[in-house]
Amino acid sequence: MSRFRSRRVHSMNMMRRRGRDRNLILHVHSREDMTKLLEQAFSEASKLKTQEQNSLAEWLLELLASEQKWNALFAQSHDVLAQLAEEALLEYQAGKTQLLDPETL
Repeated sequence: MSRFRSRRVHSMNMMRRRGRDRNLILHVHSREDMTKLLEQAFSEASKLKTQEQNSLAEWLLELLASEQKWNALFAQSHDVLAQLAEEALLEYQAGKTQLLDPETL
């Protein structure tokens, strides 16, 4: 069982024992994994209207998913990038390259 899942199960059990005390659940989840700044951001976000909270949550989830996608793509492309770098170095060493002047682009 993952660390997050085990903590979630623990939180759900605590919720049942404490009569669904929402603050207790947030406390159990936030103290171990969140930085103070992230905790402050979520605290402020919880004061927003429901629609604004949902919009913020959708944006954040999309951002995190995009970040994970790019990380996976870069991890998979390591061999391709290494080969391109090697080709570029060989072209440079063979004198087949020229300096790039940003002013002439």
